[in-house]
Amino acid sequence: MAPIEEEIIQVKLRSGQDSLNYPLKVDGKLAVLASVVESADTAPTQQSYDLFEALSGVLEAPLMKWRQLIAKDLPALNDSMRQENIPVVSVAPAAAEPRAGAQR
Repeated sequence: MAPIEEEIIQVKLRSGQDSLNYPLKVDGKLAVLASVVESADTAPTQQSYDLFEALSGVLEAPLMKWRQLIAKDLPALNDSMRQENIPVVSVAPAAAEPRAGAQR
């Protein structure tokens, strides 16, 4: 799961100044975008929508890998664990699936 996480989150950040040494990943860029959108007294700009769409697209590949891991790899691992009488691994259901795109 760590390789999937590393595609989305900058896992090397340890202190406030580490963001100067390591580039923002999708989560950081979405956080900055949210801050920009929330700071305005008007509707989000077209550029904000465009960036949101682009960042959403970047998330597609890691989300596909995650879904495959949960649908195929985890059940196979759990079958092996059951055979050895080892407690299985479970993943809590997500609160909500991410939206495919922004609603305007």
